[in-house]
Amino acid sequence: MTHFTLSLRIHTTISGEGLNNFFINSLYLFVILEQPESAFKGRLSANFEKSCLMKPAILVVDDDHKTVDLIRLYLEKDGYRVLVAYDGHTALDIARNRRPGLIILDLMLPKVNGLDVCRLLRSESQVPIIMLTAKTTEADKLTGLDLGADDYVIKPFSPRELVARVRAVLRRGMAENDPGPEQLLYGGLEVDFVRHEARVDGETVHLTPKEFTLLEILIK
Repeated sequence: MTHFTLSLRIHTTISGEGLNNFFINSLYLFVILEQPESAFKGRLSANFEKSCLMKPAILVVDDDHKTVDLIRLYLEKDGYRVLVAYDGHTALDIARNRRPGLIILDLMLPKVNGLDVCRLLRSESQVPIIMLTAKTTEADKLTGLDLGADDYVIKPFSPRELVARVRAVLRRGMAENDPGPEQLLYGGLEVDFVRHEARVDGETVHLTPKEFTLLEILIK
């Protein structure tokens, strides 16, 4: 069994006025193999540091590939990792297994429509959801918001405005002092707070109970 030594450092920034707006901007996690000769060490340390500099993963759900590619381009440019789905069934599967930090969800989807996806996800979690749709009536907007969507963007849309809305919704979620989900994803790092497990690029990182507790405190 491979063992790791965990070293943690927090980089923080102040946003807005006063300490009430103090938040952790980036969490740097360095995992170093005790065996320096391991070939895995170089890949792990490089990929791990790079992935931890990234913001929470965003799931983009739309059956139009060009729309998904456009949104992904702007989100990745802003530092987010992007997961994609082109139908409602795949969106539900990714949301439940990968636990993204936010979902951009089109309403008109094959297999399972966006409203049903929103309804099902909201019954299971509090993941932020931004609805993206060509439907422009007030009734459509109210239906989406009543189902639990956090914001509503109408097509055609400005990609830069959409990214700004993503940032705003994520900030609101942090300000509400949510105890947090059972699992968090930061780039290639996955932390399961229920099972007390951490993975890098899908590979388990073996931490002592004290190391995992420290990791959990710093992330939450």
